[in-house]
Amino acid sequence: MGRSAVRPAGGRERPDIFRRRNTDGHDTAPCGDAALNISVITPAAKRSLSGNRATAVRWACILGALGHSVKVREAWPGTGRPDAGARGPDLLVAIHAWRSATSVAAFRARYPARSLVVLMSGTDVYRFQHSHREETAASMEAADRLVGLHDLVGDDLPPRFRGKLRIIHQSALPLCTPRTPSRRTFDICVVGHLREEKDPFRAARAARLAPAASKLRIIHLGKAHDAAHAREARAEMAGNPRYVWRGEVPRWQVRRTFARCHAMVMSSIMEGGANVVSEALVAGVPVIASDISGNLGLLGPDHPACYPAGDTEALAALLCRAETEPGFLDAVRAHGDARRDRFSPERERAAWAALLGELVQGGGHGARSSVLPSDPRPHYAPASPPLPEPSNERSRSNHRVDRRRTARISPGPGLHRRRGARAARSR
Repeated sequence: MGRSAVRPAGGRERPDIFRRRNTDGHDTAPCGDAALNISVITPAAKRSLSGNRATAVRWACILGALGHSVKVREAWPGTGRPDAGARGPDLLVAIHAWRSATSVAAFRARYPARSLVVLMSGTDVYRFQHSHREETAASMEAADRLVGLHDLVGDDLPPRFRGKLRIIHQSALPLCTPRTPSRRTFDICVVGHLREEKDPFRAARAARLAPAASKLRIIHLGKAHDAAHAREARAEMAGNPRYVWRGEVPRWQVRRTFARCHAMVMSSIMEGGANVVSEALVAGVPVIASDISGNLGLLGPDHPACYPAGDTEALAALLCRAETEPGFLDAVRAHGDARRDRFSPERERAAWAALLGELVQGGGHGARSSVLPSDPRPHYAPASPPLPEPSNERSRSNHRVDRRRTARISPGPGLHRRRGARAARSR
């Protein structure tokens, strides 16, 4: 099969890091000899640096590298105008169940026998399936497969949809040069847009509790969601000499920050499996994170640097340990290193190849694949064979639901916390 170029954004061809070749030098495809015509739908604008757009572009690269023809759009054309091609897509991949609900419904109505994959984002799982129940459930019902980005997504989906769920971890590449953290300051990075779900100023508030002799500095990279968040960030910088907000920056600057910082804080109270976590782990950056499902589903339930989401004092205690306790960050980094292979481009590509193989198995490209009770995969199984878990990881059953700090964000359950012994250790 010939080389397939993917131009998902800005007319520029993306780096072909996901391509695999046979021994004769030809590209491989997972679904026989025929290429699929695939549309990837994302609500994020073309030049956006949002997580939704980044996911759509990376998946387009992977699917193109597997030998298929891929286009990235903000909505499926069937929602307002006829298909650009007479045949239309063989497969629609929708980023976001609720925000792409109109495209999902229109595609399923026009092509009831064609394949449909829906990504369950963090806001889908932890907000919209409760606040916009009918639209979100309709997208899950219409999908042949649901994709989750972390291992605990299935715990928070309705049981009737879990058989459709496949876990695909977002991949990342290592840094090109060794990390050289600053000696002048103890830099902690926060990478994420300034919006309520990210609890964006938690690290800054924790830094205010640092002792006077501390060299702690919080470097925040991310775009303000609105004018109010921008004002708050500027006010925080004015009143907190340990906090620096640099705004939205390109990916290369994020990677440069990874090379110079001592650790990263992931403070979200709602997350679907942020790619920045896998990027930090692959870069060798120790991660200090809130103990929500979206973080623990990537870091593992026994991650040694978690704190109860929204708890400023507990986060401050971990930051103090990171700066002053010999060996603490080494242990956190070692835990992340043990999970690094989960986030390789080869593994993500294999997961997509396996998912596409399921969709076309036994029915050809035009036949809709059904999820039967006899499906041999366990509920919310990875789309590719899982790596063995460390023997000391605890059961997910220990997770608890804490609605108190998330009432403004999600009217329903699903933000799992780990307290007790973990909270005691963090202090």
